[in-house]
Amino acid sequence: MKKLIVNADDFGLTQGINEGIIDAFENGILTRTSIIANASCFDHAVSLAKKCPRMPIGIHLTLIEEKPLSGAEKIKSLTDTNGFLLKNHKGFLLRYLRKQIKLDEVNAELEAQIKKVLERGITISHIDSHQHLHLLPGIFKIALALMKKYNIHSVRLPRLAFKHLLSFKDSSLGALSLSCKKLLKNEKIAHPDRLLGLRLAGSLKEASLVRLLEDVREGITEIICHPGIADAAFKQNYAHWRYDPYAELQALKSDTVKKALKQKNIELIK
Repeated sequence: MKKLIVNADDFGLTQGINEGIIDAFENGILTRTSIIANASCFDHAVSLAKKCPRMPIGIHLTLIEEKPLSGAEKIKSLTDTNGFLLKNHKGFLLRYLRKQIKLDEVNAELEAQIKKVLERGITISHIDSHQHLHLLPGIFKIALALMKKYNIHSVRLPRLAFKHLLSFKDSSLGALSLSCKKLLKNEKIAHPDRLLGLRLAGSLKEASLVRLLEDVREGITEIICHPGIADAAFKQNYAHWRYDPYAELQALKSDTVKKALKQKNIELIK
């Protein structure tokens, strides 16, 4: 069977994003989402999730852009002079490559995020992360240990089809995923066989989504997406992403997309 997970990242980012994700699940092909524990609208997301108990919720581990849950003085290797996590993955990777990121501080922050989600009554269905930083050597071992500790049994590995390895970033993610898969060899941790939509982050429109469905093969495929409504908070704080969340929302609700799923005998799963 061709089985497909459609996962919305960034649940909790803003109220508009939260509402769009619920809409995509209830009226579109979205099958699950990942929540950001340290996002400003986390509580709003939790309140919506409790009204939509059928929607599986994972955690979108976040080591950049947001405010940390750990005190900034306790995780100085992860924060800037204002006490916030670093602004982007490039800054994080630079510190990481210079061995300036302290893994015990990474563990503290990621565990705080997981505990916050669990304490709000949400069962974590899976783990992924902002900019895929959970794949980095050392950090993946931390994520794996936390998954075991908190009984989380699924993780995202961005294993891309060869035709999608179009850049150094894509190839690097593919290599990191292979390395992480080796660590999972004797673990009871599930992961999709392949990932689609990476290069279309923030611009997944109806036509491009239909084209992606052509690449769904036997086994389990995951498509990542970022639906929502670009409210004032999103435009103020995340305009630099150049995402169009409303276009993605419309694509996920499209009758054309739903028809294509049936024609290609693709089963949506959670």
